[in-house]
Amino acid sequence: MNEKKPIRPPVHLSHEAKRFWARITRARLLEHDDLKLVCSCCEAWDRMQRAHLHWMCEVERESRFTFLRIARELGLRSTELPQAESQQPGVS
Repeated sequence: MNEKKPIRPPVHLSHEAKRFWARITRARLLEHDDLKLVCSCCEAWDRMQRAHLHWMCEVERESRFTFLRIARELGLRSTELPQAESQQPGVS
């Protein structure tokens, strides 16, 4: 069986976004433009997580919209999306 070589995630992504990148790039046959979308999707996820932790609701809302739009464009199922890491105590 031919196993494709893993595609390394961009270094600036969070640990959770890198795990998401690895899952998606292993599970799907992606072209170069698709990889750019996966990267944008991961970056939107990271912004959304940071904004939530810093109470930046507008940034979180826009990043959530961007993340979901790109995920839909890539045809990702909800089971393929990253899950938020446990939140810090006192942050909802």
